[in-house]
Amino acid sequence: MCPDRFDPSVSAARTAAVTDNGIRFVGRAARLFREVTPADELWPGRREDALFGAQVTLRRRPGPGPRAGAPGPGPVSSTVLELVGEWMRAVWPDAPRIHKGMGPVDVPAERFSGLIWAEEHGPGAWTGELLWRTHHPTVRGEAVTHHLVLEERGSFDRLTVRVTADYGLESVRAPVGAGQARPAFVAQLPDHLDVTVHGGPLAPRPLAERDVVDFVRSVLLAPARREPVAVLSPFEEGGFAMPPDEVARELLGLAPLYVIGAHRTTFRLSDAVGDKRLSCFWGALRIYMPGFSLSDDPLDHPLMVADRLLDPVVRAGELGRVGIFMGRAVALPRSILPAPAQVEAADPEGAPSADPRELQSDGADPHAGRADPDARTADPHAGRADIHADGAPPRAPREAPHSPQLDEVIALLTRSIEAQDRAAAALRRVSEEVEHLRTLTAVRSAGTAALEKRISRLDELVRERFPEEGDAEPGPGRDEAEREPRREQEGAEAAPSLSAVVRAAGGRYPNELLVLPQAESAATESPFEDVERVEAVLDAMALVARRRMNGGLGVSLRDALRELGVDYRGGISEGTSARLREQYYFTSPDGVTYDCVEHVALGSDRDPRYCLRIYFTSRAPAENRFVIGHVGRHFEVKITD
Repeated sequence: MCPDRFDPSVSAARTAAVTDNGIRFVGRAARLFREVTPADELWPGRREDALFGAQVTLRRRPGPGPRAGAPGPGPVSSTVLELVGEWMRAVWPDAPRIHKGMGPVDVPAERFSGLIWAEEHGPGAWTGELLWRTHHPTVRGEAVTHHLVLEERGSFDRLTVRVTADYGLESVRAPVGAGQARPAFVAQLPDHLDVTVHGGPLAPRPLAERDVVDFVRSVLLAPARREPVAVLSPFEEGGFAMPPDEVARELLGLAPLYVIGAHRTTFRLSDAVGDKRLSCFWGALRIYMPGFSLSDDPLDHPLMVADRLLDPVVRAGELGRVGIFMGRAVALPRSILPAPAQVEAADPEGAPSADPRELQSDGADPHAGRADPDARTADPHAGRADIHADGAPPRAPREAPHSPQLDEVIALLTRSIEAQDRAAAALRRVSEEVEHLRTLTAVRSAGTAALEKRISRLDELVRERFPEEGDAEPGPGRDEAEREPRREQEGAEAAPSLSAVVRAAGGRYPNELLVLPQAESAATESPFEDVERVEAVLDAMALVARRRMNGGLGVSLRDALRELGVDYRGGISEGTSARLREQYYFTSPDGVTYDCVEHVALGSDRDPRYCLRIYFTSRAPAENRFVIGHVGRHFEVKITD
């Protein structure tokens, strides 16, 4: 049997598994029963599993490359393939060097590898197509497939990219994982080539006050608009949370960026959309999705206020939603990849596999009426002229006997699965709320206990200095003798050391916290007494980091931590000298340097017994975790009169 490489039913089989007793598992559960093996074929991912998509037109920029060793003058395709090669070899040192004219390449697929390259030459035209499977950049143990089509035509050079999750969106913590799945070479294209996208050059588009009304009417409200549109606003005092050029690059292929130059213009935008909740101001970035109307729910159009815009994981989550949309919307050109000579059947009977989530309760064809152009009705290959490059006719689907009883069973199972999904979602929300309340209670209790301890010690000090009438005069020997048993009791019930708490947090939350060795060293030297409070705060930080990775916080990091009773500080003074800034740089054992200017404050007293700082960063590139560089004494800061 030779199923076509582009048959969506066969592609779907990679995300499903059937047990010996006939039960089908999909998504993450499928991996409990079926692992990707070298025998698996490399398939273009399903449209519904898309994480990122973009289509750009490229032109040669005159002059040499911008840096030593960069691609020089030559065909656009050569530059793109060189950048693609550098990107691939960064994670796969033995990756073949793809170049124009090399002919077909087929590297057998394995769990996190596999490559297919094909070329097609024609009069005044050339097309190169690449499929490459590798691991997700940040989500461990998950595979993604990159599909690239590079076209040279007489009047243009065009690159189309789609990235899909091998085991579905949820396998990579969508949408955060989607926002982190953009191929690294895409961001490098503007350094070497002139990029045209969304009908214009890749550059911020200024939005003046006089243009706002027309912008809302002819751009945001345009019924034919099929792409998102982004708007970046300035702070009230001027300036932006992120440089507009940098934001435009992050949005490459996702949305054109319009930049409001003056704060007063944001009032005009609020008036034009009729509701400030649909507007954009105070340093925020808003993305207006297609189909926007003045009556929309503001939550339908991603908004990142300044603090959230600066958080790379929160930003990845919001851009991931747009990436999923564009990944499904981008139209891939006609494929030139050859169909495999022979592959395994989709299931033991040879029938195409289907995702049970697509089954209809009325027993109708599960693909009927779907807007997805990759889905077919009676003939899964109908209308696909791009399937067989050699013109061979598509194979006919096998007829399956119809059984009304089977339809009823399927409908019953579908309703049962949906009910279980709803119950699981409700249970998950309750569990998250319980964890939130438990952590909040722990942080507050630890803070209260620390305060009570200090009050108790102050009370003892007052009694020693000013004994009440009737109290025995504290003699030097007697006072020490009375305190010695209490010290022994406190020592017997002493909490773990601060360094032990920090080390334990790193081991307990390996997916949420990256605790650097310097943090443990600083904790060892710290005399801070409220160890239980530090433990509770680290638990709270891990909870927020987990929520942030698994779909976003919905609020700024400051507010998320404040809800748990944690005093978060976003940075340090801009006037901090270079000498003092050196304190905040920490290098991990694998040579990565982190700038840990964010910090959590415990206590305001400068006495290190009662004052501690946790210096960390939530903004490290390609790192979802909070990176903790220091747990201990307050750093030296600039003192002004």
